[in-house]
Amino acid sequence: MNLKQRTISFDKSIGTKLLRVVFSIYFVVTVIVTLGQLFYEYRNVKNLVFKDLT
Repeated sequence: MNLKQRTISFDKSIGTKLLRVVFSIYFVVTVIVTLGQLFYEYRNVKNLVFKDLT
């Protein structure tokens, strides 16, 4: 068997696929949490401004 036939390409390795899946999930969760925090902070500041004006 030739050494070239035994090597697995970087794109097809299980480690690369797993890394892509994990980082994709991490990215989506991070964006959702960040947007949630921004929305909560916006709502909180808006309520404080309305209380100060009344």
